[in-house]
Amino acid sequence: MCRERTTSFATQPEGTSAKLLFLACRLGASAAEAATLQSLAMSGLDARQKLHDAVEMLKLTMISRAQGEQIDDAEYARLRAAVLSNPEISRRVPGFVRTCSNARLFWAYIREQSPSYQGRREYLRDVFAPVLAYLESAPEPVNPPYGAPAQALESPQRPPAPDLQVFLCHASPDKAAVRELYARLRSDGARPWLDEEDLLPGQEWEPAIRRAIRQSDVVLVCLSTQSVGKAGYIQREIRFALDVADEQPEGTIFLIPVLLAPCEVPDRLARWQWVRLFEQDGYVKLLRALESRANNSGRR
Repeated sequence: MCRERTTSFATQPEGTSAKLLFLACRLGASAAEAATLQSLAMSGLDARQKLHDAVEMLKLTMISRAQGEQIDDAEYARLRAAVLSNPEISRRVPGFVRTCSNARLFWAYIREQSPSYQGRREYLRDVFAPVLAYLESAPEPVNPPYGAPAQALESPQRPPAPDLQVFLCHASPDKAAVRELYARLRSDGARPWLDEEDLLPGQEWEPAIRRAIRQSDVVLVCLSTQSVGKAGYIQREIRFALDVADEQPEGTIFLIPVLLAPCEVPDRLARWQWVRLFEQDGYVKLLRALESRANNSGRR
């Protein structure tokens, strides 16, 4: 295991894989992680391996910043651009990679995910795990090749979002991911309801939110490791959504737990099938659930 952890980021060795191994050592990578990265550093990299290399290095760079270390903005931007240049990988990475265009925005986001360095490290490792697992098992090659100009890839077939009002129940630490979900639903034809977009200045929060939940066709309860155990207004929103769900006819899709990242589903929500939004087909599954709700309510 590497012992040297004091060299500055700017004096890393040349070459992406060498930099990756160096940074992993600084951040205390496990023996298995170090062995994997050493293997990459010593081998010729194909397109898939280079993408895995870039995603892993972006994750480690983010872990470094999440622990309060300063990182190079230009390096952050380069790594992020390399990862997002591949459309297949771009739609698999955590949503904040797409929304946090610079290190300052990422720092503002990650501070809300956990008050501790350990909590932030665990969060980042969890949310990057699916895309790294995909790159480790995906058939070769993953196109377009790493470093090539982004090409438009055909997206999986998905239904358009039906004209339903969809209430987004969430905790403040998940705001960035929920904003992205709001934008996707809106662009696909649904009518998402989000407090910061739909509450008017001067409105009382609780009556307005209660009314919005009751008027909605579907409530999405957005969950992450940071929101599951969070006290506060989200718990009141969930309680009211549960009350309204109990009023629905049997078999009606009304409340959908949406996992923004790997986390446990609270017992009181576990009777409903949840959707893992962070997985490749998570958003498509969500749209299909909304389509089913629309069909059963005669809204199609």
